[in-house]
Amino acid sequence: MIPEPNTITVGDAAFGTYANFAKFNDNNAIQVAMGRCNIAAEVCEAYVDGKQLPKIEVEGKRPKDFLRYDVRQNVELLIKGESKADFRVKVGSDGVAIKEPCIVQLRAFRIFDPSKGPTWVLTNLPPKVPARAVLALMRLRWSIERAFLNLKSHNNLRGARTKSRFLAQSMVWASLITALIP
Repeated sequence: MIPEPNTITVGDAAFGTYANFAKFNDNNAIQVAMGRCNIAAEVCEAYVDGKQLPKIEVEGKRPKDFLRYDVRQNVELLIKGESKADFRVKVGSDGVAIKEPCIVQLRAFRIFDPSKGPTWVLTNLPPKVPARAVLALMRLRWSIERAFLNLKSHNNLRGARTKSRFLAQSMVWASLITALIP
């Protein structure tokens, strides 16, 4: 997926790859995505409840090392990860092409999901955007996903057996209308 410039995309863990974030950075687009517990990254900076931890406590740490903090504490990390699937080709001073891995710098917010345990929300939004705003985007995504899940289950929209785009759209609109009628 190649993102449109100047857009914000909110996705699940399948979108939280370094290669995906590299495409977003290249196209001047923003992404917010769920991350996995075992993110392979280097922690550059760490903040717990808004206070920056000393460099000595952060050096050599991985994001999983910050999962141990109390669930009531807000943990925000500035991480650097390497995309295994995306490379940059640079020409050296001797004229030889060098294949370099793509390094992506992201912000990671630890959240606690009662069913899954601690996990991460990743974004390439600048630090001036508060964590509350990023997490609000994830909640919005989840509420939209729940609404579609309810539409599918309560209005029998598990799969439209039609190849007509217009008929499928009509079914969705009819489902939305019936959901609004008490």
